[in-house]
Amino acid sequence: MLKVFLGCLLFFAVFMIMMAAGIIFSNKQLKGSCGGMLLDENGNDTTGSCGICGRPAEEIKLQGCD
Repeated sequence: MLKVFLGCLLFFAVFMIMMAAGIIFSNKQLKGSCGGMLLDENGNDTTGSCGICGRPAEEIKLQGCD
């Protein structure tokens, strides 16, 4: 049982290291999502502007999140 646990732990550790290396070597900056807080599940505006960046909802719908 301990061998299975350690094998799974090693597998996930290697997988996480590979994901981190992919981010580092892709040379892209991590960025947050914008617009998810102001749209409901149908994509309809609920507040008028994004609570994170302040952009109007229509602009986010047309241009997408940065």
